[in-house]
Amino acid sequence: MLALSRHASRRLQQRAISPTFLDCLLYYGARVRSNGADIVFLDRKAKRALSQDLGTKMYSATEKKQKVYAVVGDDGNVITAGYRFKRIRRRVRSWR
Repeated sequence: MLALSRHASRRLQQRAISPTFLDCLLYYGARVRSNGADIVFLDRKAKRALSQDLGTKMYSATEKKQKVYAVVGDDGNVITAGYRFKRIRRRVRSWR
């Protein structure tokens, strides 16, 4: 598991996100660069891999947590974590 900031450890506790699931998120999750940090979340490909590795019974137990995201800084620390309510955009818009 990566190092957690004090803010991240508080948010994990407040939002009932287990460190074990955070490890799964960081291992399987897709990364998108945004504002100087990486946003890690489960996309379709990651969910498929997680399902294959965990099996259907364990995977169904994690369904509530599949909208979790984490923000990881350049130094490797987890800055914060939460639940997604919006889609995470993968493309950068051009300034035309």
